[in-house]
Amino acid sequence: YHGLKKEEKNLNLLLNKINIELQKRQKKAGASFVSRTLLKLTSYSAEIVVLRAILTNVLTTTEDLQKVLNEQKALGEIILAELESAATV
Repeated sequence: YHGLKKEEKNLNLLLNKINIELQKRQKKAGASFVSRTLLKLTSYSAEIVVLRAILTNVLTTTEDLQKVLNEQKALGEIILAELESAATV
């Protein structure tokens, strides 16, 4: 995090937290699964948590992928609202 401003560091930490929780909830719900990994950004000396989908079924459609993204969007909005609510308590 050497080259990042304080706001950027805080945003990266928040996004990491959201992605970790999102992946856990998506896995628990059981409708879809994505894995997560940690990337090191050498240009910023930062680590970020990213989600990734690995497609192994040749019958996967664009609609299937859209459902995964829609689920992630809904979960992300819930998680962000929970974090914002906790921050104001």
